[in-house]
Amino acid sequence: MGVGGLNERGDVMLIQALFNFIADGHEISRTGLPSAARLPVLTGILDGRTIEAITAFQLRWMKQLLPSFAGKVFPLPAGYRMKSLSDKAPMLHMLNVMARDSTGGPSNPLPKAMLKAFPELLPLIRP
Repeated sequence: MGVGGLNERGDVMLIQALFNFIADGHEISRTGLPSAARLPVLTGILDGRTIEAITAFQLRWMKQLLPSFAGKVFPLPAGYRMKSLSDKAPMLHMLNVMARDSTGGPSNPLPKAMLKAFPELLPLIRP
């Protein structure tokens, strides 16, 4: 997903929601963006703000992320598990960890918290 990707509506909207969720639960600096005004809007369309958010995040966390193409988010490989905290992580894993940290604890699991914050994601979930 991202520059040159398939950019399916659900994938794009999930990434947009993750950035907004992280910014809401932490200070905006965790996203790499200069202000909350630069956060992407949940449209499901890859636009300039979404590309800016992806690229800013990649630049902000460059030393902790696996190398990737600027402006692109790759899916996690099936069965992916981070081996140790010192390992470099894929961007999607890091976004999920930060979003999970924003939920307020195990009593509020990430999927439930995300749907509460962004009900527009509900139609995108497959049973």
